[in-house]
Amino acid sequence: TEIDPHSVAAQLAHDVLCKDVELETRHLEPVLGVPSPTSTCAICSAVPESVCTCKKGVGDKSVCQFSEHPMRVERQNELIRSRVSLQRKSMQGHAARAKTLSNEGVERLLLAVSLNAHMIKPSRSPLFGYGGVDDCDGVEESSTEPVSKHKNTMQQGLFPTYAAMCNHSCRPNMIFQAVAQGNDGKAEECSASDNTAADSSQRFAEHAPPLLIVSTIADVAPGDELTIGYLGSLYLSFPERDERLMDTYGFHAEHLPSDAGLEALAPSPLRECTREVVAANSAAHDAWEAINTIRTSADPDQRQLKRQTAIAIAQYAYILRAGLLAETHAWYHNAAYRLAILLVRTNTPAAATKALRFITSVLASGSRVWPDAWPEHLERLQLRLRAAECIASTEDVTDARSNINRIETVLGRHHST
Repeated sequence: TEIDPHSVAAQLAHDVLCKDVELETRHLEPVLGVPSPTSTCAICSAVPESVCTCKKGVGDKSVCQFSEHPMRVERQNELIRSRVSLQRKSMQGHAARAKTLSNEGVERLLLAVSLNAHMIKPSRSPLFGYGGVDDCDGVEESSTEPVSKHKNTMQQGLFPTYAAMCNHSCRPNMIFQAVAQGNDGKAEECSASDNTAADSSQRFAEHAPPLLIVSTIADVAPGDELTIGYLGSLYLSFPERDERLMDTYGFHAEHLPSDAGLEALAPSPLRECTREVVAANSAAHDAWEAINTIRTSADPDQRQLKRQTAIAIAQYAYILRAGLLAETHAWYHNAAYRLAILLVRTNTPAAATKALRFITSVLASGSRVWPDAWPEHLERLQLRLRAAECIASTEDVTDARSNINRIETVLGRHHST
């Protein structure tokens, strides 16, 4: 289902009910505590379950598990609003299955959906679903041309059999990617051969729901857990990872050896500019968001685009030269990468030369965090290739292409299975 920020879980839960596959989501409920003697059936609300007549909600103790889940309290108001929205739709006859579920049964489904669904995005790249959305989207577009609105269209899907069972790791050994199905049921990967990003999105809409392929990106020893990343980018400081995971999923991030570098300051930091760096980071982010909004509009305002681009370049450049953050710091890494993107988009040799310097820094710091074949690594290399081609740097072009081919080989090695 396409993302509606006001009722994401309700819309996808509605789709689950319309397809009558709600029972297939029961195993997604976390197992917490022991069944309460007064717990109700998730279907008919019988109390206790021993007197349940429908038997459909008995056995997996889903209500007990749901009632003890920490995110139920955290999201109580959201769950109630989404349940009411879903039940209103069922009253209109669109999801008859919702009429047979108790309030707790509907809310359990909503929580299961919100905790286990995957975010996917049609794109030119065959790797558009590795766990998040990256900023490199749109680099190949001219800065004076609009980017199709489909290019940034996020979609959410529930894949309960295998993909939803994958746990998170802050250093995962797998990625996931969405693959469109043709009308004949065969997989049709949305790859760089597609004419436009809109074509990719259109194939999602016109054909069967997409498949989700989960692939390893490193050798895995027998007995090792297979994991994916829930946050998309791996270049996030521990506090940011921990906050996002707790807010969304209710568990803490794991500490990594690379965490110290992502919060490191310069050898002799100019601490007096801390407030200015914080303000610059906020202003740069706002300008970046404005740029993306303008570029995806039907009629981009070129004057505003140039203005916001100038603001973003100035603020990101200040972060890099302020002398407060180490090159490995998450803010420095992000500023250098986005600044390189903005410079490459100008498509001028002078800007591309500056961009190459920033990309070199980004690749060096990223190698401390990413698995070797992580898609973020690939995207930075593709940006490096674009900049190198602009200034006709044969050595940089050759090196970038070699590394791109190596990583694409690893990322694509399981795609035919």
